[in-house]
Amino acid sequence: MFDVSPLPLEEQILTGCSHLAVIDYAKLAETAATSVTLTLSSGSARDVIENVRFDLVTPFDGGATSALTIDVGYDLAAGTDDPDAFIDAVELHADGTEIVASIGTGLRYATLESYSLTALFTATDANLTALTTGKVHVYFKLTPFTALRGIND
Repeated sequence: MFDVSPLPLEEQILTGCSHLAVIDYAKLAETAATSVTLTLSSGSARDVIENVRFDLVTPFDGGATSALTIDVGYDLAAGTDDPDAFIDAVELHADGTEIVASIGTGLRYATLESYSLTALFTATDANLTALTTGKVHVYFKLTPFTALRGIND
C-alpha cells in the first residue's frame, strides 16, 4: 500500500502537518532491487515544505534483509537535489531500530523551481522483494506559494 492524502483539519492542527503518506512493505516489495524512491508530492516554485516527520507503525522485516533506511528529501527539476534534506538514513528495520518516530531535520524549504518530495528506502543484504512486514507513516506540511500571496504585498 502506498497512499498520500491531505489530513483532516483537526489532524493538521494537532500535528502541524498537512499531508500523510502511508507506505507499507507491499509497495516496497514490488521492487526487485535494494532501493526504491517514491514520490510523496510534487509542486511548483516557491512552495514551502516543512515539518517532515515519520511514525514507524510496524518495523520492517523479512527474508535476509538486515537493515532498511529511509531518506526524505527533494528532487528539483533542474537544480541540485538533496535526497536526505529532511530525514537522513534513519533505520526502520526490526533488526536495527529503536527509533519509532522522528521529527526529521527541522528544515523548512521554499523551492526555487518545480520539485518532487521523495522518500528513498534502502535495504541491506537482500532485495526489497524479501520484505514481509512493515509500515511507516510520513507526515509533512506543504504550503503552496499561491496560499502565501498577499501576505507582504
